[in-house]
Amino acid sequence: MKCNYCGFESENNFIFCPNCGKEAPVEVYGDENPAANIVLNALKDKLFFIICILLTVASASALLSGNINVLSILATIFIWLVYNASTKNIADAKNLRCVSGTFYAYYVIVNVTAIIVAVCSFITLLFSGIIFSSALLAGNLANELGNELADLLGPLSFLLAASPILIFIVFLAVAAILVLLSIFGLRNIHKFLKSLYESVQSGIIAFTKCKTAETWLMVFGVLGAISSLSELSSSVLAFCSSAALAAVQIIASLLIKKYFSTQEQP
Repeated sequence: MKCNYCGFESENNFIFCPNCGKEAPVEVYGDENPAANIVLNALKDKLFFIICILLTVASASALLSGNINVLSILATIFIWLVYNASTKNIADAKNLRCVSGTFYAYYVIVNVTAIIVAVCSFITLLFSGIIFSSALLAGNLANELGNELADLLGPLSFLLAASPILIFIVFLAVAAILVLLSIFGLRNIHKFLKSLYESVQSGIIAFTKCKTAETWLMVFGVLGAISSLSELSSSVLAFCSSAALAAVQIIASLLIKKYFSTQEQP
């Protein structure tokens, strides 16, 4: 292995250069690092270059439309750094780790969003109970006073309580869907990305969740492509951003299938 910073060479793989101490990208010679060889083959594929371009289009379109997505911008920068290193025959474990980190941040954000939606749903349910109790109390009081509005307060209390309950059910369903997508989809994609840079660093082929990541990226890509059609009539930039991101996910799925699915480790 050769350090990309100071030029120090060693017969053994290392994460931190014994000479300068920096976390060195892995430069591959022959079959010195079989894991890095596989990753490099994928990074040199034209599909990965297309991913870089499409991710740039997605980030730029979102930015021009006023949607500043910091994680998307960071992912775009790291992806290009990884691609640039691959043109020099370097599997850049450091920036692969950064790509994995940005995806993990997105995974965390989705989970936090799901928690917030779930909390809001229960607040809505509590609000429904307060409204229903208040309406019943007003109805009982009207009955005692012989008020003609008593007949109206009963159905009205039901309607007032039913609307928040429906909102509660919808919110809870959305939260459940987000959690399921996060646990079974995003979490496994992150595990795959993490296994890439860890395999490059160690030199041992230890790719995990390849087939799962391949499947979920295709699912997310198809769903994203369908949802992007609804934005075509409202905003061209928003459509370009979502459509380009959907294309990135679909192509990434194909790239994983081509290079990693057959190399998956238990």
